[in-house]
Amino acid sequence: MNPTLVPTSRPTRVRFIVLAFICTLSVLTYLDRICISRVREDIQDELLLSDFQMGLVFSAFMMGYLLFEVPGGWMGDRWGSRRVLTRIVLWWSVFTALTGSVFYFSWDLFALLGWEPFVVYLGDRHVAIPVLSSLFALMLVRFLFGCGEAGAYP
Repeated sequence: MNPTLVPTSRPTRVRFIVLAFICTLSVLTYLDRICISRVREDIQDELLLSDFQMGLVFSAFMMGYLLFEVPGGWMGDRWGSRRVLTRIVLWWSVFTALTGSVFYFSWDLFALLGWEPFVVYLGDRHVAIPVLSSLFALMLVRFLFGCGEAGAYP
C-alpha cells in the first residue's frame, strides 16, 4: 500500500455544518421566491393593483433573477462563495423588508408637468398609468430582489 494514500486524520464534522447551511439557504431562497404569492391578494387590496399589474410584479423578480444568474456565478468564482453568499443573504434581507414597506401612492409626473399621461392600450380600452406609483416601486424592489438572490445557486 502506498503510504501517501493513507489518511492521516479523521474527517471533521465541519462538512455536516456546511451541508446544513446550504440546505437551509436553499429552503430560504425557495420560500423567498414564493412567499409573495401567498400574500398576493393582500398586496393587491392594499396597493390597488389588478391581476395584470401583479403579474408585472412577479415578472420583475424573474427578470432580475434571469439577468443576474450568470453574473452571480461569476462573482462566486471570482470573489469566493463565502463573500458572495454573505452579500446575497444581506441583499435579500434588505429587499424582503423593502417589499413589505411599499405603500400606496400615485404620482403622475406627466400630469404635473402638463403633458399627456402615459397610456397603455389593453384591447379596446386604454389605461393611464402614473409613472411613479406603488406599482413602479414594488416592481423596482422585486427586480432588485431578484438581482440579488440570483447568485445563490451558482
